[in-house]
Amino acid sequence: MSGRFRVAHVGTGYTGSIALRQILRSPRFELVGHLVHGRDKVGRDSGDLVGEPPTGVKAVGDFEDLLAVNADCVTYFAKTSGRDSNEVVGELCGFLASGKNV
Repeated sequence: MSGRFRVAHVGTGYTGSIALRQILRSPRFELVGHLVHGRDKVGRDSGDLVGEPPTGVKAVGDFEDLLAVNADCVTYFAKTSGRDSNEVVGELCGFLASGKNV
């Protein structure tokens, strides 16, 4: 594959924010979707959430909304501790079943 990779990103915690900044700064990646779990983050621009210039990509709070995005891959930095492991595995399997790399 040549050109840019279309990336859907999950998470804006400590590690997720670091990864998102690197995605936004790289000429090899194009952010096409972003899932957050904090209600206060839903609808905000992904760049604004991590101190970067606006991207035009608004964070969504619904897994199905991100699943519908046309992306080559998903960077998954959602909080896993304290969550039902079946939920986490279900999300990862959902991405893979939709044809996205994780």
